[in-house]
Amino acid sequence: MLHPSFVMKILKHTLAYLVLVSLLSPLVGTIAPVSAAPQPSYEIAKSKPRKPSGTSDYLSPSRVNILRQDLSRRIGIPPGKIRVTSVTQATWPNTCLGLPTPGEVCGQALVEGWRVVLVSGSQSWTYRTDANGQVYRLEESPAPQTGLPQAIADRVLQDAAQRTSLPLTTLRIVRAERRTWPNGCLGLSRSGEMCTQALVPGWRVVVLAGPQRLAYRTNDSGSVIRLESSPGS
Repeated sequence: MLHPSFVMKILKHTLAYLVLVSLLSPLVGTIAPVSAAPQPSYEIAKSKPRKPSGTSDYLSPSRVNILRQDLSRRIGIPPGKIRVTSVTQATWPNTCLGLPTPGEVCGQALVEGWRVVLVSGSQSWTYRTDANGQVYRLEESPAPQTGLPQAIADRVLQDAAQRTSLPLTTLRIVRAERRTWPNGCLGLSRSGEMCTQALVPGWRVVVLAGPQRLAYRTNDSGSVIRLESSPGS
């Protein structure tokens, strides 16, 4: 039989344990595990997408100067006399910048780039480049809307290219007018040459070739062309 004093001691310990448990139980759910990392109360900002490597928001002055030097070589005008009047962003339809050469295979992908307009005097030229200006091409200027047949324009430009040793793509027809010449030599007879004495309808065509202008006379079909001895205007 247990002694009454021993029984009372067990009851006191049991009662003390129950009181302690009742006091601590509300706090158990608020204690976070030690291993859990604290979560921030704000949203973490996401980094913005980066632009493709090597692209730029502007065309560097050094690349623009390369275009001026290229045009200078083509037309024979010092770079210092060539001004830049416009640099605008553009999207080209392929890797040839929309200006393929005959037989060239172009990658079929859109190319971000620039359109650069250069001016010297009253003449202007337009270049196309890629985003960094490393790839560039010169747009061919269309002939003035004068009604000049394409076959005559081609013959005149080919003759001018041979005489000046300039690339055909750098030559431009800046004026073409209908004329009537006094004879079969188009009014430009050579020494000892016999010319048919009849009026000949034709054209007077002025070609810009670098720093000079070449004036040609042709008959109506372009089968006869002659260069005037003095520069045309």
